[in-house]
Amino acid sequence: MQLESLRLTAIQFISRYAYENIAEILKAEESFENKKNQGFEISPLQRLIEGGTKSLEAISQSTLIDALLSLVLRYQTNPEYLYPLIETFSYMVMYKKLAQHLCAKQILRLVVDTVFLCEDFRSYIVRLCF
Repeated sequence: MQLESLRLTAIQFISRYAYENIAEILKAEESFENKKNQGFEISPLQRLIEGGTKSLEAISQSTLIDALLSLVLRYQTNPEYLYPLIETFSYMVMYKKLAQHLCAKQILRLVVDTVFLCEDFRSYIVRLCF
């Protein structure tokens, strides 16, 4: 049981690490949209998509993706583990380089499988997947 607790803590840490700086970027994007700075300036969200964050770039250069994918397969029916894993993937796909890598690893198949395992299409996990 101690190993499971440690594993969950690690998953939650990775999720927070992947989310690092994204909240600030999304706030800046909202401000950018409100000011209508549409000219030649690149929006904060577009910079996130193209360049990621330091955390997302570090993840893209690691072997973490394979480990996370295997954890999704292992805990596909356990919401306690699945929620932070799916959240982590949702942060990771905001960076084009990671999105392409995840698509190559067939993450969409795992997302669809996860949705079909849910009993209620209105559940939180289904909303996370989309």
